[in-house]
Amino acid sequence: MGLQMSLECKADGMPQQEILESNSALWFSNDGLNLLYLTFNDSLVGQHSMLQYGSLEEPFIYPQVKKLRYPKPGTTNPTVKARVVELRQRPFRTQELRPPEGISDL
Repeated sequence: MGLQMSLECKADGMPQQEILESNSALWFSNDGLNLLYLTFNDSLVGQHSMLQYGSLEEPFIYPQVKKLRYPKPGTTNPTVKARVVELRQRPFRTQELRPPEGISDL
């Protein structure tokens, strides 16, 4: 189909990693009974190409082209959803968290 979207619980786009300072987007509560996770949909974000040269230890003979979804100012940002899973008993119950009024349209 050609559609690429970030997978749940993994912040694999540069904007997500910059905001979270991690490539993980899931957190357990202190008691371990709840799990908060984020999902990112970057399917409407513009794509850019960049050259990837490998690492110092394993450089590529020829650079590889890597496509990256990264929003420019004034363009569409990824959408984010936050969900909490209650792990106390099966079946697990999942609830989507909604942002407070006034923030949801930012």
